[in-house]
Amino acid sequence: MVAPNPENVQPFIEDYLNELRLGLLYHIQADYQIDPNVTIGISGTRFTTSNRIDRVALLTPFDTSIGPLSDHIKVHQISGLIKVFFGTHSSKWKPYVSAVIGTSFYKNNYELITPYLATSFTTHFGAHIGIESRLDYNWSLFAQLGIQAISFDEFEITDFNRVRKFNINASESDDNSRVDFLVGIKYNLGKLPSFD
Repeated sequence: MVAPNPENVQPFIEDYLNELRLGLLYHIQADYQIDPNVTIGISGTRFTTSNRIDRVALLTPFDTSIGPLSDHIKVHQISGLIKVFFGTHSSKWKPYVSAVIGTSFYKNNYELITPYLATSFTTHFGAHIGIESRLDYNWSLFAQLGIQAISFDEFEITDFNRVRKFNINASESDDNSRVDFLVGIKYNLGKLPSFD
């Protein structure tokens, strides 16, 4: 994730948040070719990250509580996309750009002394650059770098079977924007004209 950390936090909290920036990304995508160099498609993505500190102190005007601080974040995305390839039909390696729009679903099982569940959803936008190479008739290898713009401004918090909703104004919204790097292999249903 690329959003800046909150200001005026303890160094160990800043380190904790920095570790949450890195995670695992799982991606599945189906494309349909509408032109020799243009495809449209749908994709599903899952991003996960987690961190934990076993003992922190939470100070209030009335007492001090000691317990764990942890986050286990999952962001699921469903997106529509358009991809444009460049290069000649005979090129083995073909660069491309793509744009996506879709819906992101956020879930965080977190602890701040006691356990909570935070959920939210929002619309996201993204852009990618990549390169693809045909390995044989059906299989292609690709590498892709992209950025996802995601910002959540309404959360549902559950603790001890009580559900509360929080609205966050635009200046305080939870920015989950991130940079993604994907390397994968793709199965093509039929021969793609753009790789002849």
